[in-house]
Amino acid sequence: KAASLYNSITINSLDFEYFNQNPYKGYQLFLESRLSKEGILSNYNAHRIRVQGKYLINPLKYDPPFWIIGLKFSLFNTDTNNSNKLPFFYYQALGGSRNLRGFKRNDIRNTQFGSLSAAYVSLENRFTNFNNYNIDPLFFVDFGKIGNGDFQFNEENYISPGLGVRWRSP
Repeated sequence: KAASLYNSITINSLDFEYFNQNPYKGYQLFLESRLSKEGILSNYNAHRIRVQGKYLINPLKYDPPFWIIGLKFSLFNTDTNNSNKLPFFYYQALGGSRNLRGFKRNDIRNTQFGSLSAAYVSLENRFTNFNNYNIDPLFFVDFGKIGNGDFQFNEENYISPGLGVRWRSP
């Protein structure tokens, strides 16, 4: 049996919200918490925290923008007294297009379900509005770490530099 108290909040800047389909400046911050208490409709104790954010700037201040610099980050942690009883949604894995590009989707983990702690930071440079095909070339560097909970991370660093394209579909 499992029941949990789930809370989340998203904070967007006006620029990020207004240009939601194709943001080029502003910020977004997402905070999430999930708490399960043993004996209160649950057979385990666990507290999951996730903080995620994006910050975009248009350094040349062109309108429409030509160059966009983006910073993305996420910090995930689950504290528990018994990880053997936890359902999969208390774990986090890294890899794939959502966080560590260049690695297979959800390939970086400590167990078959994932890790109890994970963090990543991504720096991206995107060039936009210089062709008629809505294709934006970009280059990026992604950094990540995983761990066993309590905000304790393994020594290994995961780094993925790369090139890519973003298609602004109609």
